[in-house]
Amino acid sequence: MKDILGAMKEEELYLKQDEAVYGSLRSRLEKYGYDNLDDYFEDKQAYRLKQIDFEIFYDEPTDGVDKRVWQAIRDKRNCIWLPKLEKVLACVGKHEFDYDLAAKLGVGVLNMPHAGGTIITGPDDLTVGIHFVADRDLEFNYFFKRMAKYLKQFNIYPLGNDFMYDGKKVMGCSFNQTEHGMSTFFFSCTFTDHLDLIKKLCSKKSEKTPGFIPSNVLTKQQLLAEVLSWVNTQQHSGQ
Repeated sequence: MKDILGAMKEEELYLKQDEAVYGSLRSRLEKYGYDNLDDYFEDKQAYRLKQIDFEIFYDEPTDGVDKRVWQAIRDKRNCIWLPKLEKVLACVGKHEFDYDLAAKLGVGVLNMPHAGGTIITGPDDLTVGIHFVADRDLEFNYFFKRMAKYLKQFNIYPLGNDFMYDGKKVMGCSFNQTEHGMSTFFFSCTFTDHLDLIKKLCSKKSEKTPGFIPSNVLTKQQLLAEVLSWVNTQQHSGQ
């Protein structure tokens, strides 16, 4: 049986002692149920994540991330942004985008710091931003790996920074670290067909064909419940 608390204390001792005398970390963790360091560090990240309180913001998106979210980032407060969308929203990255046409089509625009292209999302899709204080034990790629592990059961697999279902892109992810010492894992998962809208608004053709996850495979509510189960969300704001 695995003992994560005992293993973490053993790692602290290991970092203070001479490996040549006291043995490698892997050998020392075996008595706590860990014969694989990858499994240990994954469990350690999961444990530490559960010890952190996250505020949740359900606000409407404004120009960029909501002002209260930006303030939380500046204050180095861990938070999760779950924007409430009343209409389709274009999360614009670095690629060229037709703002005038978006206005004519009634599509909202959110300028984002990610380096990729535009992400189209709507009320029936799931968009989440997880903002947390960066440290060596908790990195944003942890969330991506955990997402991949969960989605595998639904035959949804990673390709680059995206996730694919039936050969089509159904989730876009981005990673960012701010000057305030905060890391961000942002993703948008599509549960509705936006292909026609994407063809109209996005001038640069995507290398991956846009798609969506059918409700008989996975629902928005299921995915949201899974993501929120990873963290401690006792604090709630902006509901």
